[in-house]
Amino acid sequence: MLERFVQFIRSLPAPTQSTQEPYAHEVKIAAIALLIHVIEADGERSEAESDLLREQIAGVLHISRSETDRLVKAGTAAEREAVDLFGFTSVLVSALSEEQRLAFIGALWDIVYVDGDMHELEDNLVWRISELLGVDDRDRVQARLDARDRRLDDR
Repeated sequence: MLERFVQFIRSLPAPTQSTQEPYAHEVKIAAIALLIHVIEADGERSEAESDLLREQIAGVLHISRSETDRLVKAGTAAEREAVDLFGFTSVLVSALSEEQRLAFIGALWDIVYVDGDMHELEDNLVWRISELLGVDDRDRVQARLDARDRRLDDR
């Protein structure tokens, strides 16, 4: 279901020097914080959303459950402390290619549809994040339709 998230995380540049490692971590935290923000946009954080998020992070990054929980906890804390989306999106804009940003929008849509429906607040939030990431409206809408279709195929 979260194929786009898998693509996105795998496409993150691997740190080649110790000076790049903190930045790669910052990119992951920014992405996770935005995913969590979308999960909580409708006022409900379903167990299915949380489980799928953790499962995908652990699988993509090949990390232990405790490390996954640590990243989710850090992403949640960052999301709660944030006053706007720009802090996260600016990190992603500077680190990701256009293709990677579009893959991330696809991952956001997959999160939206994992609980079976799309709330208008989730739709608005993904739209705002897309704008801040410089993703074209047409691409955003196509990513939404693709995520919805994947969800319908999973049923």
